[in-house]
Formats: sequence, C-alpha cells, structure tokens
Amino acid sequence: MSTIQRFIKAQQGQEMYTSFLQAYNELKAGRKQSHWIWYIFPQLKLIGFSSTAQYFGIVDFKEACDYLQNEELFQNYYAIAKLVEQQIKRKIPVETLMSGQIDAKKLVSSLTLFRASASFLLHQGDNSQDFAALVNCCDQILVETSKQGYVPCTLTLEFLASEK
Repeated sequence: MSTIQRFIKAQQGQEMYTSFLQAYNELKAGRKQSHWIWYIFPQLKLIGFSSTAQYFGIVDFKEACDYLQNEELFQNYYAIAKLVEQQIKRKIPVETLMSGQIDAKKLVSSLTLFRASASFLLHQGDNSQDFAALVNCCDQILVETSKQGYVPCTLTLEFLASEK
C-alpha cells in the first residue's frame, strides 16, 4: 500500500494500533512505552526489516512529501517532533526518551528524511503547512542527537542524494 491513509488510520488508533495521543503522552512523560515508532516517525521502507517496518515504510521521496502535505499528519509530526526537541533540551537523553538505541536511530532516520522533504516543499513555494518551522525543529533535534552519537542517517542521506 502506497497511500498515506495507513498512517492516518494507525495514528487514530484504528486496527489495534497505539494512537498518536498515547505516543505523545508517553514522550511527554519522558519515555516511549509502547510500539508506535513506525507510523509516528516513519522511515524509508528500504531501511526496515520487520513486516511492520515494511508496511509503514516510506516508499519514495514523493510519499514523504505527500505525508507532510497532509494536514493531520503534518500537525502530528510537527507536534511530536517539537515535544522531542523540548524533552532533549530538558536533558533527557534520546536513548532514554525513545527507550533504546534502535528507536533512537529510527527517530533520527525519520527526522533526516522529513527534514529534507520539508525543506524541498518550502523551496518549491508550498505554503500549505509551516515547513520552515519543521525544518528548524528537525535541525535543533539533529544537533542535539549528534552530540549523543546519533548523527543524521547515512542510508537516508544516500537515498536523498540519489533522488536529486
């Protein structure tokens, strides 16, 4: 399925998925507790191995842009990214916040992808969402995560370079 509807349904808590609100509240409390990384902070399909990672994997750059152009998905992504930024600035280590190295890496991979997508849309003159604010938020998080050993995702950067 290459439609972004799969993300909307999951974030709304349909089909037994943890809702966006629960994911947000977990991070607000200081630590990810349940399983939602794939559809809250999606990464490229080519990076994921599990069936869930494959199902929610972003198939190409266009789908990443489509995701951000959807108002609900953009608002959710920006809100939870902003929360991550605040929590990291409160000195909660990214590994603690995301409950381990694996999901910390997935977070950074997602931020790498959507930072590039938001920047592209901004430079295309798309003003449907506040892409500049998202770019800035991603930049702030990536600076802090880099200090903790989580630099922007190499595989995502290579994919993005091949898309140009």
